[in-house]
Amino acid sequence: MDRVVVENMVLLCAATAETLYHDFTPAVSGYRRGSRPAIERTLRAVIAGSPGTDHPLAAVAAFCHSLQDKVAGQDNMDDWRFGGTEEDITERGTDWCTDVSRVACVLCQVAGYPARLVQLADLTAAYSGHMVIEAFADGRWAVMDPLHGLLHRHGDGTPAAALDLNRNLALADLAHQPLYSAIAISNYFVQDRDRYDYAVSGINPAYRQLLGMSVRGWPGGLRWLHGEDRA
Repeated sequence: MDRVVVENMVLLCAATAETLYHDFTPAVSGYRRGSRPAIERTLRAVIAGSPGTDHPLAAVAAFCHSLQDKVAGQDNMDDWRFGGTEEDITERGTDWCTDVSRVACVLCQVAGYPARLVQLADLTAAYSGHMVIEAFADGRWAVMDPLHGLLHRHGDGTPAAALDLNRNLALADLAHQPLYSAIAISNYFVQDRDRYDYAVSGINPAYRQLLGMSVRGWPGGLRWLHGEDRA
């Protein structure tokens, strides 16, 4: 799954912006009604359970943020699971930004809003990456950080696209850390599910070591590289 996403990523820059915001992702969702009944049921429950939200995307963001409640207190890394279908992830719960973003992306598409994955990264530093999404609603692209339940907006309240964040870092306070220095966009279409390998996996040795270092701390007393502990 991750390999397919990475293979389709396009770096957002001056040379690609026009294509990414006009031709790269269709402005109409390709979801075929009835093809993912469990996700449709989840979406209906999400909308019905959020009557006070000002937009369905806000309801999706709030629901995806709540997925981490199911794995709260799961301290044993051997119990962690990644991947699977969006139905699997919704049932299992997760605080893994890629899995949460996939769920948000599919929910948006089932709701009729085109959506795609957005990778934030710092090209100068290791251990630096965060997955969010963009959804197309009301004639514009809007960045949603589903892990944190956020919709990024301009000062006047209008949604902000990844292109806006790239141009104005002040819009991109992700609540727990600043925006990274690079953005890449990847299509992830619900109708292309046959292309994806939904195998569920556990934590790999490299990430286990990385998280262990985060817990123990690096030399000089530094515990988190990007200030995540300020959340």
